[in-house]
Amino acid sequence: MIIKTIAYNTFKETVRDKILYNILLFALGFSILSGIVSQWSLNQEEKVLQDFGLTIISVFGILIAVFIGIGLLYKELDNRTIYTVLSKPISRGQFLWGKYFGLVLTLAVNFTLMAAGLLSVLWLFTGLLKVTLLIAVGMIFFQMTILVAVSLFFAVYASPVVSVVLTLFVFLAGNFSADITMLNPGIENPLFMSILNVLFYVIPNFSLLNINSQIVHNLPLNYIELIWSIVYSIAYSAVLLVFGSMIFNRKNLK
Repeated sequence: MIIKTIAYNTFKETVRDKILYNILLFALGFSILSGIVSQWSLNQEEKVLQDFGLTIISVFGILIAVFIGIGLLYKELDNRTIYTVLSKPISRGQFLWGKYFGLVLTLAVNFTLMAAGLLSVLWLFTGLLKVTLLIAVGMIFFQMTILVAVSLFFAVYASPVVSVVLTLFVFLAGNFSADITMLNPGIENPLFMSILNVLFYVIPNFSLLNINSQIVHNLPLNYIELIWSIVYSIAYSAVLLVFGSMIFNRKNLK
């Protein structure tokens, strides 16, 4: 119940934030722009529009997950409003989990609106109503749920700038983590290979949740793998929040 209350208050706080509205407006504006640009492509309007639209949703999802997520927690610490919250029978772990679920709810609402905008623009410019795009958007959403957990994990002990840099680094590394296994056969140094293997398992594998190419090019999907990817995103986020709560409990807030 406590976590639910904090999550709801976090969601209301993000709704009141004008930056969030600007992000949403820019996302919808870029979606319409992509539809106009796609008209210049040579018989590739549908693919260009879908690819561009999914990329836009990913970019603005990152903005929400990273900058708003870290900003909200830092604002609580900087304004010392966290002392008022924690003076009540609320643990730091509950506070962190509440912030996480509030940001995830914010992502869900924004992704729903952006997905509706993408489908509308696609139908407007091509006459195509491709419902499978919702699957791709859903998988991007689960990528962002991991990214929210990563951003909060860093935010509990690092400065906002450092947290943003580290979170973006993890996101970029996580999108290329699958390539690490391809490097192993060509690496002779066992120590370096061991380090790469550790990084492969520690850094979240965002590529597991990236099915944009399959959706855009109408390739078949393995739904069992998709389900396991979703389970992976939930489990990874939970583990990271547990460790984040442990660090937060030891943090000196004075």
